[in-house]
Amino acid sequence: MITKPYALAGGEGRAYEWHGVLFTIKAAAAETGGLLSIWEVATRPGEEPQPHVHEEDELFYVLSGTVTFHCNGQSFEGKADGFIFLPRAIPHSYTIDSEEARLLGFSVPSGFGDHIEKTGKPVKRKPRHKRGKRKQHRLNWASFASARLISPSADGRSSSASACCSSARSERMGHPA
Repeated sequence: MITKPYALAGGEGRAYEWHGVLFTIKAAAAETGGLLSIWEVATRPGEEPQPHVHEEDELFYVLSGTVTFHCNGQSFEGKADGFIFLPRAIPHSYTIDSEEARLLGFSVPSGFGDHIEKTGKPVKRKPRHKRGKRKQHRLNWASFASARLISPSADGRSSSASACCSSARSERMGHPA
């Protein structure tokens, strides 16, 4: 696929509701040939993902709010204008420490943004972020095709809770099925 340059204004992109959270896709496989996806998300406490592992590197730029990212037994606080890199195949999650956080997320390759486009509910007109209460729930990352959920074992270490990749795909990536 041949990619071409383009620009989006603030608030533009393809909007999807995914597990009750609004994601705006800025770029995905269609624009990048599968090399990268970029999305914007506004999220609140209670909407965080469960610890999980997937086949893409994830990068986050914190636009506003405070978020603590957890990866490989370490914690990294991200505040406005902060940057976080989470390597593929390492258990990670995050918690929202402020009333709301806005993140610009990247996945390399484009798997996560592509998955949102395939499984999210398209939103024709991007709603403004309301300050009212939203239903809070932890995202079920088991629905993400290249993610594996992680649960703590009896000794406090992480262990696979749900293999979401196919056996062959998991083995190819060096993950136990």
